[in-house]
Amino acid sequence: RMLKPIWDLDAKRDLEGFLSYFHSDYSGWYNRTPLPDSKPALHKWLMQMYKNRKTLVHDIRPVAIKIHGDIAFVSGN
Repeated sequence: RMLKPIWDLDAKRDLEGFLSYFHSDYSGWYNRTPLPDSKPALHKWLMQMYKNRKTLVHDIRPVAIKIHGDIAFVSGN
């Protein structure tokens, strides 16, 4: 699947569609959490977020890879 449609689903607050992109054994680390989350935990937090927050803008950028000699720098948004 392409990345853009997942963010379209998020912007539409389509929780089940958004979560369909995540493996059942998902483990991910949001930069503001002390430990990784599971898919059920992600489901819980997104349900709460969709009820109480409104996303005004998404700024989605692809991963960038810069190579300088024998050093590579990888950055993602």
